[in-house]
Amino acid sequence: EAIARQAGPDGGRASLFLGILLFSEDRLDAARAVAERTVAEAPQNLLARNLLAAVAIAQGDPGAGREILTGILAAQPDFVPARVNLAKLDILEGRLTQARAALDALLLPIDTALSDWPSQLTRT
Repeated sequence: EAIARQAGPDGGRASLFLGILLFSEDRLDAARAVAERTVAEAPQNLLARNLLAAVAIAQGDPGAGREILTGILAAQPDFVPARVNLAKLDILEGRLTQARAALDALLLPIDTALSDWPSQLTRT
């Protein structure tokens, strides 16, 4: 992490990548520390806040994770990583109707684009 901090303006990005790596290795306390520092230094960093939510959920605090995710979505409703993680949390908590609605909403633009695909081919 010291190297990430010395990276200058991109240090936040390097720290975030480190946090994601630590999370993927199930080193949750270390991932939380990195995410918390990154959020403290750049509160507008939605990826760092999303990581912090994922760590909270993985550490058994889904309420804190949900609070962080809903805060992200209040600031930026179209932030897909938080929308996906909130849907995953809904699944974990048995809120299947909400999860399905959230996932359907994510897929609708793709489905709409694909349904128009054949007509786009014939126009050229």
